[in-house]
Amino acid sequence: MLPVIALSQSANFQDDFSDHDISDWSGTSGDFIFVEEDGNTLLQQNATDGGISYLSIASTNTIGYWEFFIRLDGFPPSDGNKAEIYLMSDTQDLTGSLNGYKLRAGENGTGDVFRLFKITAGAEDGEIITGTTDISSGGDFRVKVTRNAAGNWTLRVAQGYAGALSAGGSGADNSYTTASYFGFKNTYSSTRSNKYFFDFKIDIPPLKVQEISSKNLTDIDVIFSRDIDFSSAQPSDFILNPGGINPQSIAQQNSETARISFASTISSGANSLTVKNIKDATNQSVLADTSLSFFVYDVFQKGDLIINEFLKDPPTGAVEYVELKNTSSKFLNLENWQLGDNSSFSTLSNADFTLLPDSFVVVSSDTTALHSFYGTAYYLETSLPALNNGEDQIRLIAADGITADSLQYDA
Repeated sequence: MLPVIALSQSANFQDDFSDHDISDWSGTSGDFIFVEEDGNTLLQQNATDGGISYLSIASTNTIGYWEFFIRLDGFPPSDGNKAEIYLMSDTQDLTGSLNGYKLRAGENGTGDVFRLFKITAGAEDGEIITGTTDISSGGDFRVKVTRNAAGNWTLRVAQGYAGALSAGGSGADNSYTTASYFGFKNTYSSTRSNKYFFDFKIDIPPLKVQEISSKNLTDIDVIFSRDIDFSSAQPSDFILNPGGINPQSIAQQNSETARISFASTISSGANSLTVKNIKDATNQSVLADTSLSFFVYDVFQKGDLIINEFLKDPPTGAVEYVELKNTSSKFLNLENWQLGDNSSFSTLSNADFTLLPDSFVVVSSDTTALHSFYGTAYYLETSLPALNNGEDQIRLIAADGITADSLQYDA
């Protein structure tokens, strides 16, 4: 029994497409392209019109498992828009009169599930497994089909690439015990001709911290790349520096977001958060120690940021600019601030832009020219409105709409 059990755990076919090469596959290879996603290479169908596309490759293994990813991208499958994975085939041409087994995704009606069929002379010749996972709206699925020497089949399905596999049914058929090819065939309309994606080797991406966000002066949201196991998360898994501080509590915001709360306010300025030992929800990956830097910004008050200097009529080689000065000891964020003249405004930055305490920033439409003319400075490039040489205004507006500073000049 032991050799059979060991053999049943082996992969019958794998190809992760990392080499961007399908020259060893046969079929309509011109209908497919490669796309990169979350560290994996996927094979995407990219046909120009409706029809049938297929690829097959030599494969003689019949005992063990086939595991693969399939995406039916945002459409309800049907008999006219379906994917069929030929786990075992005696011929290379998957549109012809073949014998073997296939897993079908797509049928008329609303009861779409994965279904495993025996195929005789190219036709469905008995349903072996009726799956339990609803695929009627399409989506991302990881599928694992297992077969042993006695012809016992099992189906397991996960939602998403890295989801947990759950039982999807079982059945028995041992009509065919040999195979020559593995492959897949897509039937599609013109509007679905680029909606099929595949990966025939599952490489679960490592769990990562996607983003950290300081919600206020005591809380940080830690957003992971996928669902995590909150039951195993401990305050000691999060370390805030400077200070080597652990949070006092962890609260689940959603399946992939943890809000950690500290007993005292987080220091303004540069901070870092180290995260370790977090497991994903399916216990397939443990987060490697990760340190991320972030800023905590102070609240702006009028007088903290002023218009310090401007140039309205530049000499040859220079360009107009406005220099701003942080007169305070605060770390200021210029995201969504605006700078303008008497008729229009430009947004300084659409993302975080840090201005350190007691420091300057030079705003211009051409910071390269300024650097060449004046040398090194802290520059911020944006489409600054042109300043009139005669008379004009300069207005600095904070993110909350309050006028931070303004002036009017004449010739």
